[in-house]
Amino acid sequence: LYSSSFFTWQQSFRHSLLTRISLQYLNKATRSSVTLYHTLLTRYVYLDTTWHPQQDSHVISLEQAHIQQGLHWRYWISEQDVLLQYSAAKGPLQLPLLAVISRWGYERALFKRRLLSAIGMEWRYHTPYEAGAYAPLLFSYVTQTTEKIRNFPRPSLYVNFRVKTFRASVSFEELQQLFTRNTILYPGYAAPNFLIHFGFHWMFVN
Repeated sequence: LYSSSFFTWQQSFRHSLLTRISLQYLNKATRSSVTLYHTLLTRYVYLDTTWHPQQDSHVISLEQAHIQQGLHWRYWISEQDVLLQYSAAKGPLQLPLLAVISRWGYERALFKRRLLSAIGMEWRYHTPYEAGAYAPLLFSYVTQTTEKIRNFPRPSLYVNFRVKTFRASVSFEELQQLFTRNTILYPGYAAPNFLIHFGFHWMFVN
């Protein structure tokens, strides 16, 4: 039973079941790993396009491959995080086929290692998919099948410094919005415009 000023539901569902098998390959020499997942979702509960709870009667099979690699050469750093996923079921669970987080940076200790500095760029991207729509009255996401979320990669530039216990950082985020439209996270909800973040942290030790 669920009741609010806008909705009243009285439904009974069976217990949902999640079964996952994983296999991981780890190579410390190349700082890389590959993890394979096989997931079964039984009696998956979701909110349908009319904002009502439903329980899927099928078993949803989800295959995923998570690839991570971190390359360090002298002062240069490359960190890649890639997720491939596929589900043959055309049901309420909608996921992008590919999601990527890529970071390229330069890190170095200066002035007899008293100053640690880092500068680099990070970008995020996922392939188009029918992302769930946000329902503010429910504080949750509901299934939608009318709009595919398609975006450009989301780059950001960062600069960090550390001197003993003092740290400072500045980041320039959502750079793609300087030359294209707002990034859409979910139907009707856009990411913030181009912004600059400043951060300071100073730890005092007695």
